[in-house]
Amino acid sequence: MSNIELEKLVKKIVESEIFVDAPEELINFLKDDEFFISMHFNDESEDNEEVLIDEYYLVSKWLGEKLLDKNQPVFELSTCYLWGRTCSTSLYFDEIITNICNDIL
Repeated sequence: MSNIELEKLVKKIVESEIFVDAPEELINFLKDDEFFISMHFNDESEDNEEVLIDEYYLVSKWLGEKLLDKNQPVFELSTCYLWGRTCSTSLYFDEIITNICNDIL
């Protein structure tokens, strides 16, 4: 696998599987939902510490399932997933997206 192949796949996934920044209205609407609240906590840590989410994106079902496999904070909606990103770097340089792409290649 070359870096060029990896960069092309990352670009393809970012542009086709990440739909939009989640509107603040949606986040406010969901904020009292118990499953939405649960995505803000790391159930793999001993003390179930809170996960700090920097931004939210609506992503495809396919990517949402890949993010679940990577233990990312995601919330399933009817036609897509809400992904809570824990960093604010460019999506093109996101470590999790790059790891998903490496798994594919």
